[in-house]
Amino acid sequence: MMIRLKNASDTTYTDNNGTFHFERTTANDTLVVAFSSRYDAVIPLGDMHDISIKMNKKNCVVRNNGNQENLTIEYQRSQKKTLLNNIITREQIEEMSASNIYDILRYNIQGVKVVDNTEGSRIIIRNNPTEPLFVVDGIYFESSAEVDIRVSATDIERIEILRDGEGYGYRGGNGVIVITSKK
Repeated sequence: MMIRLKNASDTTYTDNNGTFHFERTTANDTLVVAFSSRYDAVIPLGDMHDISIKMNKKNCVVRNNGNQENLTIEYQRSQKKTLLNNIITREQIEEMSASNIYDILRYNIQGVKVVDNTEGSRIIIRNNPTEPLFVVDGIYFESSAEVDIRVSATDIERIEILRDGEGYGYRGGNGVIVITSKK
């Protein structure tokens, strides 16, 4: 789950246990939690620190140094843009402040998911359990981990998601993610 500080560029993601960390926060900071694809939960920090948050659609339970508080949280329309087309441009990547392929594709293309588990992250299309084929500047890769090692987000010029990778034969049966790097 993505968490950011409102009106700041600080963004982090929860790990597999839901843990997250910011180096420095102040009493004036507000957490913005990507609660769903349409709404963010807005939680003012005040004097809270070392907190845990459990949320559902109706309420938010915050533990602050072992003390439990039920908070009424404000939901706002999400600021992230779900791209309905299947192309992500260099300009869009720069707006995301993404550091890797997973950050770029997380929450941005309808039908594409980043799945995190103890073995790492992987990208799936249409809930298919197998990753799509990745084509980076014409070179085929079988996993997102290979792509993440070889390609930095700052080097990507464009990403195109092909849900039906028919032109790639049986290897494109789970979809194809075509990445063009800066030349």
